[in-house]
Amino acid sequence: MITLPSVDVAWALAATYALLLAASLVAAGLLRWRRPRIGARLTRGLRAGFLMITLFAAALLLARDWALVYLAILSFLALKEFFSLIPLRRADRRVLFWTYLAIPVQFVLIGQGLLLATVLFVPLLMLLLLPAAMIGHGDTPGFVRAAGTLHWGLMTAIYGLGTAAAVLVEPVAADRAQGAGLLLLLVLLVLLGELARAVALIVTTRRAARHGREPSGPAAWAAGVLGLVACFVLAGAVGPWLAGLDRATAATAGALVGLTGAVGDAVVAAIRRDLALQDSGSLLPGHGALLFRIDRLTFTAPAFLLVVSWASLTAQ
Repeated sequence: MITLPSVDVAWALAATYALLLAASLVAAGLLRWRRPRIGARLTRGLRAGFLMITLFAAALLLARDWALVYLAILSFLALKEFFSLIPLRRADRRVLFWTYLAIPVQFVLIGQGLLLATVLFVPLLMLLLLPAAMIGHGDTPGFVRAAGTLHWGLMTAIYGLGTAAAVLVEPVAADRAQGAGLLLLLVLLVLLGELARAVALIVTTRRAARHGREPSGPAAWAAGVLGLVACFVLAGAVGPWLAGLDRATAATAGALVGLTGAVGDAVVAAIRRDLALQDSGSLLPGHGALLFRIDRLTFTAPAFLLVVSWASLTAQ
């Protein structure tokens, strides 16, 4: 059930925790002395970083099948959280069974190594099957909004974590050690993108930082560019050592994760505002819900999976 990570993965995890701890000390200094608002914002973000890296580090320590079960449970919790936050019609509750059923189907496909089916099941098949089940109950008022809302829940809670799980297992990775390195690299890039977004928000829009608003205009562009460059540099530097990728593939994956992460931030922020979702939850106390810690994976994990799987296929 428990597997020891490779030396490279263990060193990368240790270095990540050390950097987060050092940054937490800096944030504590800001909180106590000169910049309490900035320090408080950084403290919340770093706490979320600690929790997110710990959640995925647990998957790296589990055997292949147990890691898939663990990530499937996280998907279930995230989907359940999504349904607790959004308004649902009475008719919508009758089809929730089919949304939860998508979780074991998705992860069984991943476990069987069916990469194409894994990528297409939620965004294509569930897009067709879920509205069909809703129509069967005959409640059409508000149908378009309800169907779109439920499908975004599937994309956020199941598709993002599912494609991240596909990075961990074959046929993308040559072995379990490389799969662990690839997943850790993806998580580090996601965290780096979120950190770049927070830094851009603080540096370029102090007024927005004081009021906790989302970046917009120049701040949003700064966050996107900073995240893209940071992910490009980090992936190119550590990808060959941590994940066994050649430098060009690693840098390409990093740039694509930075780009899709910036787009994903804007889309997810719009969805949150439209549905009036609050960044709150009980699973990750102190800094928001599980759902809002993994929403970036909805966009970044498929892009990362595309690059590394293409590199794996062309290398054969």
